[in-house]
Amino acid sequence: MRKLINIFIILICVVVVCSGCNNRRKQQQALREELKNEPLIEMIDSTELAKIILKPERPDLRIKRDPFTPLNAKIPEEGEDPLMFEQNIEDLLQSIKYYGYVKVNQEYSALLIINEEKGVFNINDTVKELTISDINQDYIVFKNADNARTYKLQRGEK
Repeated sequence: MRKLINIFIILICVVVVCSGCNNRRKQQQALREELKNEPLIEMIDSTELAKIILKPERPDLRIKRDPFTPLNAKIPEEGEDPLMFEQNIEDLLQSIKYYGYVKVNQEYSALLIINEEKGVFNINDTVKELTISDINQDYIVFKNADNARTYKLQRGEK
């Protein structure tokens, strides 16, 4: 008997809950109908707004530094010569360290560290502004870009 009463109570709960579903569906359909009739975006009659949207004013582009120079490079102040801040050959040689060599088929390849970057270079390779003209066990010879001067860098020197 108790089971019958429990089943009857559950049946009444299901009927009560389901009877409200149709009302909720009708409310949702009515809301959808209202939204369909209303425009999503209101029309604005403003010629100034249309001009701003179609042709926006662009700010003047002012570049204060060359985007291709490193961020830690010195920037010349106004009135100073920008060529004065170029890294000269002596500074470049100070940043190169001849770490070692590798011998392949009677030719040497140099192991160089340039500003904490390691690399393997052969004869006639260019390292920034210098060209490698000779590689030996104890030293390496660089030539300037215009072949006017040669620079000798000993192994282990910086």
